[in-house]
Amino acid sequence: TANRLKNGGIVYELDSSKAAQLIQGDEDARLAFMNLYSVQATIKPRLYPIIVERVPISFNPDSQGSLRELEDSNTIENGKVQRARWIKPLAR
Repeated sequence: TANRLKNGGIVYELDSSKAAQLIQGDEDARLAFMNLYSVQATIKPRLYPIIVERVPISFNPDSQGSLRELEDSNTIENGKVQRARWIKPLAR
């Protein structure tokens, strides 16, 4: 199925997780899929917000090294955490 977003983008929902894994994991399959629609098409991963408790205030959410360390200490596959931010300002 396809859904048009307010910003003009389109979200495609594939009929199986196997198809999604193929497109995400195989560069040739990804390019072939995108070229069916437009040579300017891009595929963006779907991101999900999570909350991690007890993160020390020394954690720097802008540092890739800190993100990898956060993944390692929480048994999250490397590269899965795309970005981080504090829920509350540190001054609180």
